Amino acid sequence: KYSPGPADLVLGKQRIKDLMVIFDSGSSYTYFTSRVYEVLLSE
Repeated sequence: KYSPGPADLVLGKQRIKDLMVIFDSGSSYTYFTSRVYEVLLSE
């Protein structure tokens, strides 16, 4: 795993700030926090 630290995720006009970013090359799935998942569903 590699974590470059917090980042902003921009979806359309909505920005979610300071999300912890983690890259895991051994994973074939992407996981989002409930906050990010709710924004994705609302788009």
